[in-house]
Amino acid sequence: MEVIDGLVNQIGNAVGIQPGGIAVQGGIGLENEENKQDLADSVQFADLDKAKAFRDRNTVRDWTDDGRFVEYSVWSTSPQVLGEYGVGLELYFTMLKYFAFLFLIISLISIWPILENWYGSGLDAADSEKSYSTITLANNGAFHYKSIPVTEDANAVLDDEQSDVDDFENNQIRVAVADFLYTFVFIGFLVYYKKLSKKVAEKNFKDNVTAGDYAVEIKGLPAEDIEEKEIIEHFQKFGEVVEVYLARKYNGWLGSYKTRAKLSFQEGYLKLMAQNDPTQEAKLKAIQEDIREFDEKLLRKRKDAAEANEDLIVDRAYLVFNDVSSRKKCLTAYDTKLKLFRKQMQPKELRFRGTYSLVVKPTVEPSNIKWENLEYGHWNRQIRRTIIVALSIGIMIGSIILMCVIQREENLLPSSETCAKKINKDASLEYAEANYTSDTKTYCWCMQQSFSKIVDNSDYNHYCKDYISQLSIATTVRVFASIGIIAINYVLKWALAWLTRYERASTWTKEQLAIMNKLFFVLFFNTSMINLFVNANFEDLVFVKDLAFKDYLFNGDYDDFSRDWYTKVGATIVVTMFIGIASPHFITLFVMYPINVIKRRFFYKYYKMQHELNALFAGPEFQLSVRVAQIMNTIFTCFLYSGGMPLLNIICFFTLFFAYWTDKFLILRYYRTPPLYSNHLNDRFQIYMPYAVLLHCGFSLYMYGADEIFPKSLYVNDSRQIMPEHETLRERISRDSGVLNMTLISLIFVIFISVIILNEVLKFRKTTAQVGDEQTRDDQGTYKANYKEIKEHGIPSYDIMQNPIYKPVLVSLNDAAHDIAEAKGVKNTKDDV
Repeated sequence: MEVIDGLVNQIGNAVGIQPGGIAVQGGIGLENEENKQDLADSVQFADLDKAKAFRDRNTVRDWTDDGRFVEYSVWSTSPQVLGEYGVGLELYFTMLKYFAFLFLIISLISIWPILENWYGSGLDAADSEKSYSTITLANNGAFHYKSIPVTEDANAVLDDEQSDVDDFENNQIRVAVADFLYTFVFIGFLVYYKKLSKKVAEKNFKDNVTAGDYAVEIKGLPAEDIEEKEIIEHFQKFGEVVEVYLARKYNGWLGSYKTRAKLSFQEGYLKLMAQNDPTQEAKLKAIQEDIREFDEKLLRKRKDAAEANEDLIVDRAYLVFNDVSSRKKCLTAYDTKLKLFRKQMQPKELRFRGTYSLVVKPTVEPSNIKWENLEYGHWNRQIRRTIIVALSIGIMIGSIILMCVIQREENLLPSSETCAKKINKDASLEYAEANYTSDTKTYCWCMQQSFSKIVDNSDYNHYCKDYISQLSIATTVRVFASIGIIAINYVLKWALAWLTRYERASTWTKEQLAIMNKLFFVLFFNTSMINLFVNANFEDLVFVKDLAFKDYLFNGDYDDFSRDWYTKVGATIVVTMFIGIASPHFITLFVMYPINVIKRRFFYKYYKMQHELNALFAGPEFQLSVRVAQIMNTIFTCFLYSGGMPLLNIICFFTLFFAYWTDKFLILRYYRTPPLYSNHLNDRFQIYMPYAVLLHCGFSLYMYGADEIFPKSLYVNDSRQIMPEHETLRERISRDSGVLNMTLISLIFVIFISVIILNEVLKFRKTTAQVGDEQTRDDQGTYKANYKEIKEHGIPSYDIMQNPIYKPVLVSLNDAAHDIAEAKGVKNTKDDV
């Protein structure tokens, strides 16, 4: 069975609702004409005024006292106002707002290490002209690879170099202290944000009521010969029951009827056209023949093709109590910790008909249910999840291969360390022309010179022409590598969303969580890790020596964060994140939004059916899971490398700032009314954030202990070259910078353990993810009293026929059952819907 796709969105647009969203009147008219039997009869010709009214009802608008819809102000609309459309949306904009403020503070602190790096003298002449490189750790420290002429005393030169290195020890401490300060601020902010988001979720919950607050889900009922009345009689011992709905098993065929529904819409349009244009009769008969063939094909594939919705076997039931106290009593009675022995331990009076052991648990609101996926069991989903993980790993391997190809040209160029062993950077042009005749030596000598000198001096220009050509190619490769990463990420966004739907999540929330998780990990790997792995040299590690593909991976130029790493690999990361300030929004804000405006104003006449014109005026859906994943990727990537490249903190601030205002503008002016997103995405975001701090501390610890930039001691090798002593991880930890970062890591673990103790000892487990289940208020009022408010915020009933997304599909299923039964000569009437 296919999942909810473009067809369901089209049907949802027609009736004015999105998954988890707010049902409204209008569209194709199914909700207004309860006895409609055929989707084809519900189709209307497009009417511009109706489409405009539909847009007002299905986009974020303010309802004035005089009964008019007006647009909210982009500038003054707060996250609290957007919270009327779901706590998830309010928490998303709250997260953007507060994390942007956090990174503003971090950016201001980052000016300190940026200046420390700016006034350094670690880079060679050519690299020092790159303004970006001079504000990274690459320009800090005093050590340079140097060959000692045979005419000089090696020990004396070594002592002089060691003295310079010792003088720059304070530089390392200062940048490490600045890093410690803004990381400590980050940790403190995470504690504050956890309390803030919980407060926002609780307040939003108190201000909004849904049908899920009164409902339970029941499994274990007999599959056949069961009626709602019997279930009501069994559960009314806990309190007044206002609704019972029996969910059916569709055996994976519900998706097929989405296709049939689409054919029915086409049939309805042709019926309207044929009233004034007899030439359309042939097309109408052709589409009706397609529907007949479709029904016959289904009949050949399944034995129960002639069964209507009410004839299918029962999978589970949804029961709605009139008050929350009755719901609590029911859940308490059926609460069994030992699930394996539930059948043996459940009292006879709780069993249905005294025989069937039941599972009763809280449930989500009606619009959150993915009805076509309910019948898929745990192991079926696990198998599908395993397949998707394997495909995701394949995607990441493909990304690595692509990045290896893109960066192959740049990796062929010699590094600074290699050049130091081959040439004397202080040699004159005349000496270089006479002695440095190979391509590598020519490149190395020219790399040590000022680029402006090479450009302005014709002699230098002539000798270094190959160097200029190679440098241009390397720069182009670096830019295309960044663009390639962004392009891959853009494709991954849609590919992973499609793959995740294959898991058959039972609710829209679970599907959104799965999309966010997979997309974040793949984006983070593709943006942050691939460049690191492709260029890393881990050949000395034991586990790498035994790898079958060791000749293709982990054999790059860098075994540490050297100056070359910052000017090449680091530059690619910075360019990628700089482009990322606008890339998530650029196409939507500057291409899709203007095109949509132009279509609505000048090309609306090309849309012939009302539901098509409604879809145009309502706008697309806002994918919150995708946006949260992209924001997390930005924060993780920027903060991961910010110890050595503090500019990334500033880039992160501008990305969050731009995302806040752009997404708010698009929510208020472009997207349709978003679904009632829950707080679960924000809860998962909070779980991940401490790991961003841990990764940052680990990388900073290693960066500040880099042999080439901040060496502890030097030595002279057999070739009379001054080299830095290699430091082990233990030695890096023992340095001042290592102690600072280990202190922060310890602080994270102390906070983590403290939270666990509080949760366990004080039973403080009421997190925002459980607000709806555990903090339901006894003074919430009855379901009947809150019915109007519930209907304004979502679907008030678990009856699938009241869900405008699924209703056309179920109507199509019943139509097919009737038509097939009629063709077979079996008496079978359509259900009244």
